[in-house]
Amino acid sequence: MLPDFLIVLVFFCALRGFAENTNRPGSAVGTIGGTVVDVNDEIVPGATVTLRCQCPGKQESTIARDTGAFEFTNLSLGTPHEIGVSASGFRDWTSAPIMLTPRQSTFILTNVQIQMSKPVAPVTVCASREQIATEQVHLEDPGFCSAMRSSGRE
Repeated sequence: MLPDFLIVLVFFCALRGFAENTNRPGSAVGTIGGTVVDVNDEIVPGATVTLRCQCPGKQESTIARDTGAFEFTNLSLGTPHEIGVSASGFRDWTSAPIMLTPRQSTFILTNVQIQMSKPVAPVTVCASREQIATEQVHLEDPGFCSAMRSSGRE
């Protein structure tokens, strides 16, 4: 009687252990997350972040939160995933393939840095030396210009 009781007890304990271990390291699902920033490490909220899974051809998208953060959960392990990011005014960005495993079922991307799509155009201002000198005097000492006008030297 006692051995039968022990076998049943061990069976229920083992069954409970399997039931509790459904979403922990070593489980069959994983997570990929990160934060979208620009080249100056400024947060880019509202970027479209797309997860592509090569097998079975799964694709899903989310929008980066106000903090630039994004997360994809319940991802299959042992399958390569790629993250793509697009945002208005920025070039598209794609990660290298990410392989989630039972030992590393959570992956945080730390290099999701997108670049402006069009470089800022340089601005050239042309002026003569006299114009620059006059503007410097006007900006630096407004009283000087009044004194020049009173003496008739302007």
